Amino acid sequence: MKVRALKTGYFNNQRKKEGEVFELTPLLRIVNGKKTIIAGEKRFSNIWMEKIEERPVDVSRKEVNAKPKQEGIPTGDQTVI
Repeated sequence: MKVRALKTGYFNNQRKKEGEVFELTPLLRIVNGKKTIIAGEKRFSNIWMEKIEERPVDVSRKEVNAKPKQEGIPTGDQTVI
């Protein structure tokens, strides 16, 4: 999950400044030999973070093999004067 810092805060022992975008990653904790994984979503803090919607890129709308139009070259439907 991607988030943006609303104000200065700390995540993964790093200071995050206002406006900085970062990924919430899972955390592995070992207490008394027992392993526990804390999901990234559970590490979200609404006090200083806001969620960022991840929009998938629509590849079908991109013109991958589009050729630029060439001006000045007549085509079959134009009359050259």
